[in-house]
This record gives sequence, structure tokens and C-alpha cells, in this order.
Amino acid sequence: MVLLSCVLCFQACISIQKNGDSTAYARTQSLSELVGLYKNRSEPANPQVAPRYLSAILWPDENPDSHATIETVKVSLVKNDTLEVVAQSATGSEIKAASFVRGQHFELRNGQLEILSKTRVAGIQSGEPMVGISTQRTVLGLDTQGNGKVQQKASATGMVFMVMPVHLDQEANLRFIKLQ
Repeated sequence: MVLLSCVLCFQACISIQKNGDSTAYARTQSLSELVGLYKNRSEPANPQVAPRYLSAILWPDENPDSHATIETVKVSLVKNDTLEVVAQSATGSEIKAASFVRGQHFELRNGQLEILSKTRVAGIQSGEPMVGISTQRTVLGLDTQGNGKVQQKASATGMVFMVMPVHLDQEANLRFIKLQ
């Protein structure tokens, strides 16, 4: 019994998952380079994986079912530091629009837009099996072919059921075709 307790206390479970597009980022010098019309649905890296939507990254609090109705995402520069983003249906009608301001919603670092990272304490909500820290980071930009590229990284470190240490690390690289 003592041996089993020691094994449980000192083992660590690590899970690392990477997927998606491996095309490199282009170095974006100004926000004006991001202006254009993009497909909302990412290119499928694996047909067995559920589709990913640019609108779900930009508006994560929206109803998940609504993203499938969005065909394109139009990006316009309204000021030197503000991007206006419009989600459009297949007929071109506006479904949702928002403005994103540099310094408030994102930063331009190393030629890419970094959506302000989120770190939170896990295990404070009812039903969460892990107590620990989780982080999420999203980077948007253009790939070397001029298409939209998104990299999402998420990690969590803590104790599952207060018994087993665990570290989870996930990375998704998505490409959104630039239509114009």
C-alpha cells in the first residue's frame, strides 16, 4: 500500500498534442497587411477533426452553432491601431461586426497579432477535476503565402482529483484562405 501511494504521488501524466498547418508566419510590418476577405472555415488538416472557424476565435462567447452560418470574415483598417472585423453570410450580408484595438484587444509582436493571453486558476468551478493553472495564447497573422494563420496554444498544470499530477499541452495551427 505504501508503494502504491508513493507511485501515485510521484508520477506525472503529460499529454502533448500538436496539429495543423506548418507553414511559417510572414513578418507583418503593419496592420494594413491584414486587410482582406478570409474564408471563415479553416483548411482541414485532418478530415476526421471537427471544422474550426475564424469567427469562433474572434468571438469565443458566441453560440457555437452560429459560426457554421458565417461564410467569410472581412477585415478593414479604420485607424492605424484599429481593425474592423465583419462576419458575413454566403450572400454577403453582415452577421456580426466588431472593432479590435491595439493595446486593448491585441498586440503586434514579431510581425503577428497576439491576442492578449489568458491565465486562470482551474478547479474553482464546480465539477472541474483538476486544481491548478491553465493558460491560453492565440496568435494571428499571415503565412508566407498570404493566407490567414492562427496558432492557439493551451496548457494546464495541476493535480487531478488531488491525487495525480498532470500537465497538458495542446497546440493548433490553422490556415484561413485569403479570398481578396
